[in-house]
Amino acid sequence: MSYPCRVKGPQVTFHLVWTDIWQEKGSGHASSEELIHWSKQRYIPVLEHESKDQNYWSQHCFVIKDRRDF
Repeated sequence: MSYPCRVKGPQVTFHLVWTDIWQEKGSGHASSEELIHWSKQRYIPVLEHESKDQNYWSQHCFVIKDRRDF
């Protein structure tokens, strides 16, 4: 897990996203309501359709309060 970013979502759920390895074209994701027990980790593809892009890393996340989204 590299460059983790944790944010509290609008529904009182914490979300953690991270980079897996340098050559990946996506992020990992897990969620928790109390920061102790976490959901199963899952992979979110981001740039898999881009043949010229070679890697994706150091993502940032933030809450958009007006849209109740992040």
